[in-house]
Amino acid sequence: EGGMTLARTYAYDPQLRAQYGTKYVRQLGPAKRKVLEFIRAEIAAGRRFPSVREIATAMAWKTDAGASDCLYALAATGHIRLVSAERGRRQWEVVQ
Repeated sequence: EGGMTLARTYAYDPQLRAQYGTKYVRQLGPAKRKVLEFIRAEIAAGRRFPSVREIATAMAWKTDAGASDCLYALAATGHIRLVSAERGRRQWEVVQ
C-alpha cells in the first residue's frame, strides 16, 4: 500500500518528476505491462481509454482497486497521464 501511495504522489507531483525523472521508478512488471498493452490495443482499435472496471474485467481481477493502482503506477513511470479528475471521474491518456 505504501508503494502505491508513493506512486500516486509521484504521478501528481511535477516537481518530483522534474527532480528525479523516472530513473528511481521500477521497470514495468508483467501485470502492468499487460494492462498497458490492453490500453494501447483498445485505443488502436478506435475505442476510448478503458475504464477501471473494464481493465479489471479484462485482467480477470476480482476488484477494481488493482486496476486503479496499476493506472497510478503507469502514470508514475510516465506511460500514461492523468488529464482531468473532476467529480470522481478520471480521464487518462497514453503518452507516446
